[in-house]
Amino acid sequence: FAATYRVTKAIFQRILDACLRHDGFFRSDRGKSSKIYPASKMLIALQYWGYGITPKAFKAYYQFSDATSHRSMNATAKILNTAPEFAKYRSLPSVDMMREIVEVNKKRHGVEGMAGSLDCTHLSWQQCPNAWKGQFSGKGKKPTVLIEAVADHNLWIHHAWAGAPGNDNDVTIFNHSPLRRALVDGTFDKYDFAFEMGGEEFNQVWMLVDGIYPELSRFVKTVTEGWDDESRAFKEWQEGARKDIERAFGVLKKKFRFISSDIQKLCFNDMVQSIKACVVLHNMMVEHRVNCKEEESDTLYYSDIPSAQGGGDENRRIANDPLDTLRSAVERWGNLQSETEQYRLRDSTMRHVALDRERTTGPE
Repeated sequence: FAATYRVTKAIFQRILDACLRHDGFFRSDRGKSSKIYPASKMLIALQYWGYGITPKAFKAYYQFSDATSHRSMNATAKILNTAPEFAKYRSLPSVDMMREIVEVNKKRHGVEGMAGSLDCTHLSWQQCPNAWKGQFSGKGKKPTVLIEAVADHNLWIHHAWAGAPGNDNDVTIFNHSPLRRALVDGTFDKYDFAFEMGGEEFNQVWMLVDGIYPELSRFVKTVTEGWDDESRAFKEWQEGARKDIERAFGVLKKKFRFISSDIQKLCFNDMVQSIKACVVLHNMMVEHRVNCKEEESDTLYYSDIPSAQGGGDENRRIANDPLDTLRSAVERWGNLQSETEQYRLRDSTMRHVALDRERTTGPE
């Protein structure tokens, strides 16, 4: 079942129960002689996202009209993106969840305070309106939308923001994303705790990024110069650890062909809601794999069509005096831009990685 529909039967039943509770569309046909079963409405959405082809391909099996098929997909996506039952899978994690994420990264990568890896990826949008193609076409000359995400080693995506035009770069997306807003307005401060690394004391959780991102005290980049043994070990470690986000994007795209093939949605809002729904389903399956002590992988899902077919809102509003809020935001942004703290964190991480490698392999 999971190989075909991308979720287990238990997860499917959880989502179906939520659909029946929150949306009358899934209950509207009960008692009619020609009723459409609620499960069928949800199954066609899962298969559409899983295989990324037009719902007409499933018409002979489900006997749905095009309007019913698209309404089923939009209704299922709306439940996944709004129902409180699924808040933990789509929003910034709770404090306890963040501590678990930090521990996962510590066990795998050997460093303290690491919240994950941040990056962006392009998703091709075939049905982009002609009037928007200039804005959504980047260097590839094809209309794309971007998704920004932070993922840990288990491939749990604990921040995802989709829908930015493909003409933007990673910095432009970050400057407008809910993650930057959380860093500036203080939402992210609740995750901070004191820890020691490389002989230095720190009190902020941090993320791995590539070279295009700004110099912030919560970001750790690789080094571009200085080729001593310590620098080489750090460069190799940083680029290897950042593969977590690349793996997360790879599994997400292989699992949901809707976002890896040319997206067929014409309506921008419906497309973004479907992308977010795929992230929610992905996180639900990652949680299932972790609980079963398994590893999430794209090889666990069919790539061809079978023949028988906590959180809280990331955009937190602050009800304080607007002037005080502005002062606090400016102060936090100034602290984040501290080059001293950014380089201190990077150099301490470099020393920690070098010492850890020396303990493991012995001095050269």
